[in-house]
Amino acid sequence: FEVKLDEDVVPKPWTRTLPLARKAGLVKLVCLILVWWSSAVLITLQLKSMLGHGGLFPFSILLTGLTNVTTGILTSIMLRISPRSSAPLPPLRWREVAVLTLLGAIQGFEFACSNKALESLSVSGRTMLGSVGPLFMMATSRFWGLEQMDAMRFMAALLATAGGALQGLSAKSSAGRSESDSYIRGIMLMTLAMTASAQRWALIQHV
Repeated sequence: FEVKLDEDVVPKPWTRTLPLARKAGLVKLVCLILVWWSSAVLITLQLKSMLGHGGLFPFSILLTGLTNVTTGILTSIMLRISPRSSAPLPPLRWREVAVLTLLGAIQGFEFACSNKALESLSVSGRTMLGSVGPLFMMATSRFWGLEQMDAMRFMAALLATAGGALQGLSAKSSAGRSESDSYIRGIMLMTLAMTASAQRWALIQHV
């Protein structure tokens, strides 16, 4: 018994390529990632120029609040004018409203501390200190029983933490007393920001 397959029906190995829709999705994803990172870098540099010494608007907490309110308004407008490809979502329950409010408050505190740290830290210094964030995430996930910390994850977090610590020691040794105190204040603010970020992430996992 022999089965003969039609060559026009069975795809050849060299013709098995990604569908056009999947290619378009990958290109869209890469473009969105590039736009997000480019926007994040530009916004951080703009915040540093505004919040630094002699900046245009040296009020980090107020600037964070205005930014979050403006972002919420623009998001609401875009949701209303953008076409919907699915059925509308059911109305939120009071418990969901409370959880979203708590998440927003934690994120607002995180952004406020992070922006306040820009008054005392350079952009590169804050970025290096932010590399310690995975350690806070791992400690939080271990504390809440979300994940287990194995040896490889611990080593990766240790290397990231070492990079941030070396950056801090270098900046502290090359600065005067007043600059050193300012840098320590920036480190404390970044620690609060990373702690809030880790707790917000843990709360999202429970939701």
